[in-house]
Order: sequence, then structure tokens, then C-alpha cells
Amino acid sequence: MSIGFHVRVASYLGDRVAAVRELSEINRVLRQAGHPEYHEPPGEPEGIRNIFGRTRRFGRAWLDHNGASTFARLGETARQRLGQQTTMLPMLLDGHPLYFLPIAFSEARLVDPEPMYVGGPPYRRHLCSSQRTASELLALAKFLDIPLDGETLSDATAQEINEGGEEVKEVWLTTFEAVRLSVAHSCAMVLG
Repeated sequence: MSIGFHVRVASYLGDRVAAVRELSEINRVLRQAGHPEYHEPPGEPEGIRNIFGRTRRFGRAWLDHNGASTFARLGETARQRLGQQTTMLPMLLDGHPLYFLPIAFSEARLVDPEPMYVGGPPYRRHLCSSQRTASELLALAKFLDIPLDGETLSDATAQEINEGGEEVKEVWLTTFEAVRLSVAHSCAMVLG
């Protein structure tokens, strides 16, 4: 099954009423944990997607989606290589939607797993910090043989990852670009 990143909670849910309700719940969880609220931009910020040739790209990543099992492999690799240093990337193993928010916090937060509709199954989703996730991805880069210039990924290295055909590295790049753009544009990215 292919999953991918959606820009903004509202575009992920596709329904304005559901988005208002979900954003209210997200902010309740953030307030309860002592974090600032998330304020959703009214539309997709410019610069998140760019056009290269005839294709729309997600930042510097060629893809904004991949197989759920590949995202899970990235989460497992992070757990094995980084151990207790990683709190966000292991959430990729959960198989439920992840909301990457442009707010700094150190532990993922679970939004109450209430059903999306009456009589439906629990709908689990975690709130993850884009800043913390970026930090974890940078720490994981050395284990994936992704060269960095300090804490910067060069455009040339991003291009090599795109052309290299290694799925875990491609998912690393897709996730890195999602959280980088989330912080740069103060916008949630939803993996689901």
C-alpha cells in the first residue's frame, strides 16, 4: 500500500468540518502538554511543491509517497541505530496517520483514538514535532551513508538519492523534505 505526505490537515481530511474538529482536537492535545497551538495556513504555502520539467516535486524529493512498508523500514532502522535518541521516527512503524507539526517538542503525542464515525473503529494518530524529526533524520543519515555538510543536505546529494533507487534513502529524503518544509512554511505535513 502506498502512503504519502499531504500538505495541511485540511487537505488530508478533505472536509472542512472534519478539519475544524481535528484541528481543535490537535490543539487540545498540544495545550494539555504545555505546547503552543498549531495554526493552519488557509491554503498550501507557495514553494512546497516545485515544477521540474513536466513533474511536480515535493521540495527536492521526486516523490511525496512510497510503500508503507518502506516507511516502516525507515522507522525500524532509526530504532535500531539511534535507540533511545529517537522518539519520532519509530512512529513510522505504527501504520496510522502521523501529523508532523512545526512545533518543537520531544515526545510524540497521541490524539485520542476516537472513531471517525459512529460505530467505527478507533482512529489513532500521533502528533510529531517536525523539528525533532528533522534532528533524528540528520542523526540517522550517517548510518544510511548520506553525506551531510554539517546539518545541511546539499542539492547534489538530494539529486543522488533521487537517482540512486535505494528505497530507504528515498523515503529518508521524502520525510526529510516534508519536515524541513513544515518548519520553513509553518505548515503541518500529514503522512497517511
